[in-house]
Amino acid sequence: MAKENLKTSLAEFKSLFFTNDIEDVKKFGHKLKGFALNLSFEKLSRLAITIEKLELFDEKQAINLFQELETEIVYLISLLEPFTKRE
Repeated sequence: MAKENLKTSLAEFKSLFFTNDIEDVKKFGHKLKGFALNLSFEKLSRLAITIEKLELFDEKQAINLFQELETEIVYLISLLEPFTKRE
C-alpha cells in the first residue's frame, strides 16, 4: 500500500508541476506530509512541508523539489520492495 501511494504521489506532483497552480501544489504537500509523518518518513515529510509552505510558483524551485522528491521516493520504494514482493 505504501509503495503504491509513493508512486502515485510522484505522478501527482509531476502533473501539478505543469499546472502552475500553487494552491493545488500546497494541498498536495499537505496530503503528502500526513502520509509521510504517519509512516515516519522524515526526509519525505520535510520535503512535503516545504511544498506545503510554498508561496510562489518558481519553476527552478519546483524542478529542484521534484528531483529531491523523486530521489527520496525511489529510495523509499527500494527499502519497501523486499516487504512487498509476492511469492
